[in-house]
This record gives sequence, structure tokens and C-alpha cells, in this order.
Amino acid sequence: MKKKEVDLKAMFDASVNSLSEADHLEIEAGVLALKFISILDEAMEDRGISKKELAERIGTSPSFVTQVFRGNRKPNWEFLAKAQHALKLRFEISTDEKLEEWINDEIHSYHKRWIKSTSTASKEEFLPPKAILAIEDEPDYALAG
Repeated sequence: MKKKEVDLKAMFDASVNSLSEADHLEIEAGVLALKFISILDEAMEDRGISKKELAERIGTSPSFVTQVFRGNRKPNWEFLAKAQHALKLRFEISTDEKLEEWINDEIHSYHKRWIKSTSTASKEEFLPPKAILAIEDEPDYALAG
């Protein structure tokens, strides 16, 4: 008996394409929420802060914080602002266009520093890159600056 091959990608694409616009927006909202929660989770781990302690610092119940971190509830702006303050973070919001503009500015600035460093006698003035950014699926698109 032959096993029937299943094209999982085609099945997945078909199910995603059958979603309504409202469903797509709900998924995007969930992804955005998880991006914020991921940042908070990493900061909490770095600082040794539990969900219970975060709840105390922002004046909400530990169960609400747990629900937010599990993805059962979405964080609202007030929750994010309080969490940001409690963890001494600052969220920066950007679009792809602004990120690309920043990357281009950093590359230009890095290039200027490099040119300046090669024209002076002292190489100690040259500042090393502050960040390295590589874009997935774009092998020629990277930043060091």
C-alpha cells in the first residue's frame, strides 16, 4: 500500500489564504503583543525579576501578568508603559522605512569614521562598530556601525 504524500506547505497556505481580513489582523495584533512581551521577558530574566514581582511593581495581579505572558490576554498601552517604567526600559517604535533610514545613516557615519581613521596617523581614534545587523534572507544586507 502506497503512502499518500502530503504537501504541508500547500495545506498551510490554503488555510492561511482562507482567513478573513479580521482574522489576519487578529493574528498581527497577537504577534505585535508577543514582540513586546518577549522584550519584557528578556529584561525580567536579565534583572532576576519574576512575573509576581513585575505585577507588584506595576500594580496589577500576578494572574493578569501570567495571562499576558502566556498570550491569553493582550497587553494594553498602560500595561506596557508601567512595565517599561518598572524595568527601566524604553520601547522604540519604528517602521521598516525608518529602520532602513537609520541603517543607511549608520553606514554613512561608519564610512566617514573609517575614511577619517585611514587618513590620520593614529589608528586609535577609529571607533569600532557599535552594532551589527544582518537581515534574514538578504545576504548582502548587513550593517556594522
